[in-house]
Amino acid sequence: MISKKMKSFYKFLIFTITIVVSIYSCAIDDDVSIEPSLTFCLSCVDGIVDLDTIFLSSESLGFIPYAGTENLIFKNEAGDEVVFEPLFGPVNQSIFSREFEVDCDEGGQNTYEFNRQQFAVSHKCEALNLQYYLNVLVFNSNEYPRFVDVFILNFHEPALDNLIDTVISLNVITDFKGNEVLLETEFEFYNDYEFVSEIELLDKTFTNVYQAIEPEDNLLTELYFNKAHGIVGFKDLQMELWVFDRIE
Repeated sequence: MISKKMKSFYKFLIFTITIVVSIYSCAIDDDVSIEPSLTFCLSCVDGIVDLDTIFLSSESLGFIPYAGTENLIFKNEAGDEVVFEPLFGPVNQSIFSREFEVDCDEGGQNTYEFNRQQFAVSHKCEALNLQYYLNVLVFNSNEYPRFVDVFILNFHEPALDNLIDTVISLNVITDFKGNEVLLETEFEFYNDYEFVSEIELLDKTFTNVYQAIEPEDNLLTELYFNKAHGIVGFKDLQMELWVFDRIE
């Protein structure tokens, strides 16, 4: 008897072989030497194509630095401390079923279904009236039956009407899952950060930092993150810089 895991593997293998054959056929039909990686042919099929569960890569899982049960201590230039406490408890892993449609060669649309893996964690600082939501999840393309992993960090003032008005964000494609050539144009504007190999915040030095810098009218203007520590610095609503000190 074939296990459920093996069935999922065979299902994905058959799907991948179909795509490869389609790409190869497309190049031959054109009777022109075409780079296969730049050509994507997709035959129309009836019904919903089940792609099973798409998991985050180990590289993407490295963008989850917290357990969700710790307190995060930050200090300002004067040495004052503030604490970010867990907002919803331990980091949450979830699997969501999603559908999406992609145009196919005969002028129709194929419908695909997959289970999306997602991790989420959050903390809140009562003293500064600030909190954050960190999500790492699988995201589908709207042009191909392919996927990327994305990291989303929203650092903001708590919403009063379920709408977040004051926020600064970091958005990173953490893994193209081997689809860089197909998806780089579609997702070229998704990455919203500047990467610096080293930065000094107050009297502390951090390496491999993703940063977001916004104009003053955004109210929240600076946010710094790395995989080793998580949020390593930010400016609050009064433009005061707070830097990561320790975890308790």
